[in-house]
Amino acid sequence: MASSDLANGSTMAANSDTLDSIHILLASSMEQRLKDIEAGAEPLSAAEIAAYSKFLKDNGVTIDLPSSAQDTPGRSLIKSIPFPSAANQTTRIN
Repeated sequence: MASSDLANGSTMAANSDTLDSIHILLASSMEQRLKDIEAGAEPLSAAEIAAYSKFLKDNGVTIDLPSSAQDTPGRSLIKSIPFPSAANQTTRIN
């Protein structure tokens, strides 16, 4: 990369545009993959789940579960995770 390219910022703008395009393509590809699963395609692999989770986390995506009794996919996911209950935990004495 020539120093004159850095001075005028044209290369940096091209790189930013390229990264934006890649980001959009990746998000669109992920979205299509999830739609394919809803239509009966093979579920996500563990590696895909990790990659999707990282993508969402790196992009600041979070979920706000409503306090209402409405059953949402996020609430259903939380309900399905086997969190240990206080009754099942033992106290360790040193």
